[in-house]
This record gives sequence, C-alpha cells and structure tokens, in this order.
Amino acid sequence: MSAPSSLPWKIYIGTFSKETSIFSKSVCLYLGLHDACCLRADEKPGASFALLDEKNKDLYYTIKQNIIGGPTIIFNRHNEAGLFVRRCLENDFKPEKTEKYLLAYDWLDWISCCLGRTIQHKLNSGKEKKIGPYPVDDYDPQTLTVYQFHGCNWHGHRCRLTRSQNGKEKWEKTARTTARKTTESTHYLQRRCYTVVEMRVCTFRNQTRFISRLRGFLQTRRPPTPQRKVTESKVLTANMSGQLFGMAEVHIRVPEEWPSHFRHRSMSPHQYFQEMSPIFCTSEVPYDVIGSHMQEHVRDFDLSKNPRRLLVGGHER
Repeated sequence: MSAPSSLPWKIYIGTFSKETSIFSKSVCLYLGLHDACCLRADEKPGASFALLDEKNKDLYYTIKQNIIGGPTIIFNRHNEAGLFVRRCLENDFKPEKTEKYLLAYDWLDWISCCLGRTIQHKLNSGKEKKIGPYPVDDYDPQTLTVYQFHGCNWHGHRCRLTRSQNGKEKWEKTARTTARKTTESTHYLQRRCYTVVEMRVCTFRNQTRFISRLRGFLQTRRPPTPQRKVTESKVLTANMSGQLFGMAEVHIRVPEEWPSHFRHRSMSPHQYFQEMSPIFCTSEVPYDVIGSHMQEHVRDFDLSKNPRRLLVGGHER
C-alpha cells in the first residue's frame, strides 16, 4: 500500500526503471536467496556490488532495524550489479552521489573489462590498496600492475580543465607540490618492480568522445534515474504504477476511505484489514501494553518484564 501524499517521506532509494542494482533487490530477500542472487550475478565478468559505505552507514542501521519476519513477498525482476541512487526529502529528492570519484572507478572498471578479469580497487574490495606509504587506485596482483587515475586539478596537471587556474598564486604553489608528489610516488612504485599505468581526467574524457565501445560501457553504468530533483507526487505515482523499484522509508497508514480506483462493496479499509493487518514492523513492546492474559502468563511463569523486540502488525507505521 502506498503512503498517502500528505505524509512525509523520509528516505527514498531506488530507480525509475525495472532495471536496478543488486543492492535494491537483495535487501528485500531472505539471506539464502540473497546469497544465491549475489553468486549468480557475480558470475558476470566485471560484476560489482553496491555496498553501504561509511557515508551511508545510517542506511545499514535503518535496514537492520526494520527487518521483519512473518509474511514476505519476493518480487523477481531484472537486476544489474552497480551503484545505487539515494534521495532525501530534505534535499528535494535530488540524486546524491554515493561515491565521490566515480570517473576514476569508471576507468578502472573499463580496464577490468578490457583485460577480462577483476582487479582490486576500493569499491570492489572494500578498502584502498596501499603500497609502502602510497595508496593506489587499482592493483592487479597477477601482473604486479598499479593503475593510477589522476584528477587534473588535484594533481597539478596543466590542461584545458585547469586553464582557469593558471596564474593563480595559491593553485600554482599547490600544483607544483602535488605534481612533485605524484612523480615521487610513481618512481617509488617503479623502483619496486611495479608496472604503473596512469590516466588523467582530461585524457580519459577525450577517449570517451572517440571510442564508441567505451561510451557504450559508461552508458550502462549510469543510473536511469533522472539526474535532477523529482517531486513527491512523481515518486508516489512511480511507486503506485510499479515504475519505481527500490526502497522507500515512509510514514504509511491504512486510509479511512478506499481510493477512487478501488471500492469494497460492504467494508471500510479498517474493517477489511481487521483480521490480518497489512503493515508489519519490529518494535520494542513494553510489559504494560500487552494484554491482561499475557501479563498473567508472564507473572505465573516468572518471566522477564523487560521490553521485548517483537513482530507486530497494525494499521499505521
């Protein structure tokens, strides 16, 4: 059941398409099915999974606290491994970047695709590889090859992307320092018998203009969600039509009256759901709110009166 449009949306995660990331699908499944789904998707060359990083750790706790047992519906739709999109009401539902250096990971995964094997980087291994004092963007242990993606502005590269910074005293000073450190790290790795492959943002962007296969590869990695803010009304409409696939944290309730597209001949919504409530959640239930029969049972068998986390059903969440 969809949330009434007058109630606040807290968090919306998902995509306006039936194609979605493995993240969006897996959280809805039992653990065994989740593992099977991940294993099948992992068979695809270059597959990656959208994991919850430190920045989005609040999502982990939100999901964990709202996992429930009891009735479960499992929907099976086409899924693709990749990044997920997060939107919040407080930010006018604008898509939030889940990772700052997406262009770097695009290049690194493009290298993996060309080589036909997975090489390690932060997104697919969970941590950044470090060789000596220097962190590296990507590492292939089979060939002892290090892949480094250099942002032109950050690494002090003089090109069309940094043209506006030329002559600025602060940038000039920083550019000389970062360019020197970049060269030092490359020489350090080479002296230790690593092959170093480097790519700059300006060069990679030029390649995307002229290499059609690369453009096609990048297009498959872009979420189909509109890269702009969307209205609450549009999110609700997409949810009811089935166009939205993902997760939404909402305030939800059984309405007082049936919507216009559905009418029961004799019962109101609350009467219809009286025997089996449509909304379930796990909640801390204190002793003083349970029925008199169960309170008597607790006393007779000398059970704990501390609050318990239980699966409960109701008409509002």
